[in-house]
Amino acid sequence: MEEVSLVNAPESIENPYFKDLDSYIFKSSISIYSHDLSGILVIKKLSNTSCRVAFTTEFGNTLLDMTVTPTGYEKHFAIQKLDRKVILKTLAKDIRALTANDLTAKKAFRQGEKEVLMGNLNKFQLYYFFKLGRLKQILKTTKNKEKLKIQFSFDEVGQLNLINLAHEGIALNIQLRPID
Repeated sequence: MEEVSLVNAPESIENPYFKDLDSYIFKSSISIYSHDLSGILVIKKLSNTSCRVAFTTEFGNTLLDMTVTPTGYEKHFAIQKLDRKVILKTLAKDIRALTANDLTAKKAFRQGEKEVLMGNLNKFQLYYFFKLGRLKQILKTTKNKEKLKIQFSFDEVGQLNLINLAHEGIALNIQLRPID
């Protein structure tokens, strides 16, 4: 990767898919260890740094309800399969990384056609990969170890149709398909 001067790079990093204080609704599936759960995931941004997350079955039964804050979370409800501190903490960190906005750009790189911006979120580094001005991927790392890869996929007309959150080191994968 060739490093690009921050003078030419944006001063802040914005995730265009979660920039508004709004509700975002997804058809979702979560695979965690040997458990597969699917339903509707709603993310309601309360501010640029906090949001309320509700995960329900398609029939409306609540599987998870929590508020994600800048440094933690508050559980309102979780089914037994999800009600473990390590799982809730990991899900909160994932949602925080997914919805983070207005991060200060610390570094900028160019990798072929991709522009890469790096910002800090708590003790993690988030690398935002843009191609032709469109956010394609976010990598969450500690030092040199990758923790989470968030990939954005688009349909043939350029609409976001899939967000995939894949973990390194633990058996947790989340797929989100936007519902209009």
